[in-house]
Amino acid sequence: MTTQTRFPTVIGECALSWTDHGLTGFALPATPHFPPRSVARERNDSSARCPPSSAVRPPPSVLRPPSSVLCPPPSVDCPPSIATIVARVQRHLAGDLQDFADLTYDWSCVTGFQSRVLRAVLAIKPGRTATYGDLAHAIGAKPGAARAVGGAVGANPWPLLIPCHRILGAGGRLTGYSGPGGIATKRALLALEGVELPTG
Repeated sequence: MTTQTRFPTVIGECALSWTDHGLTGFALPATPHFPPRSVARERNDSSARCPPSSAVRPPPSVLRPPSSVLCPPPSVDCPPSIATIVARVQRHLAGDLQDFADLTYDWSCVTGFQSRVLRAVLAIKPGRTATYGDLAHAIGAKPGAARAVGGAVGANPWPLLIPCHRILGAGGRLTGYSGPGGIATKRALLALEGVELPTG
C-alpha cells in the first residue's frame, strides 16, 4: 500500500509517497516560490518536524511567499524514517544542502533502464552538474543514447531527491525541466547549490 504525506517548505508544499519497499514518489510545489538566497543561507532549521495530522504550521513569515496559505494537513502521521526525510528536504530547500543518495527508493516504480540512469544521477553531488552524454557514458550506453537518457531523466518520480535538476544539455546548456516551474525551478535549485548559469 502506498502512503503519502504533504508538508510545508520555504518554497511551498511538497509531497512524499512510500511503500514498505521504499520511496515511490516526491513532488515539488505546484508553484514553487524561492526566497532570496541570502535568506535561504541564513536558514538552518534543524528542528524541522513532519507536520502532525491535526495542524500544520507555515514556515516563518520572513520566508513565507506573499500569497502563501496554510498547508493542508498530511494524509497520515509520519513514521520516524519519513519524518527524518521531510526534515532533510526542508533543510535542503532552506539552504542547508543535503545528499539524498542514502535513501531507499522503490525501484519497481521505474524500468530497468530508468533505474540505471537515475542511479547514475544519484551519484551527482550538490553543487555539481553532468550532461546527458555524461550519464550515457556512466551507464555504458551506446553512442547516441543521450535522447533515451533524457527521457529517463524526464520521467524521474523523485525530483530533487534524485537530482535531475543537475543534468544539463551538451556544452552545459540549461535544458528543459519536467518539474513544476520548468527551467526557472531548475535554475533556482542549481543556484541554491551555488551553481551559477548564464542568464542568456
